[in-house]
Amino acid sequence: MLSSLQRFASGGGAFAIHAGDPACGGASFHASSREFESQLHAVATAERASLPTGWPIYHVPGNHDLEPNRGGLEPWLSILG
Repeated sequence: MLSSLQRFASGGGAFAIHAGDPACGGASFHASSREFESQLHAVATAERASLPTGWPIYHVPGNHDLEPNRGGLEPWLSILG
């Protein structure tokens, strides 16, 4: 996906919209809070490393973006929001 976004950005694409679920959160996945936040950080780090500095990706939360133990979007918002 990131290589496709690289080509899109270098070809003049102005931004991308990520339609949610970059990690496996939500209670049904049995992920720990630490694992979930680690996955979100990994996504953000990979995007920054692969794409031009400041090139915008707008993240929209999906149903798997809820904190796995407490629910809510607080970790997602602080990392990708």
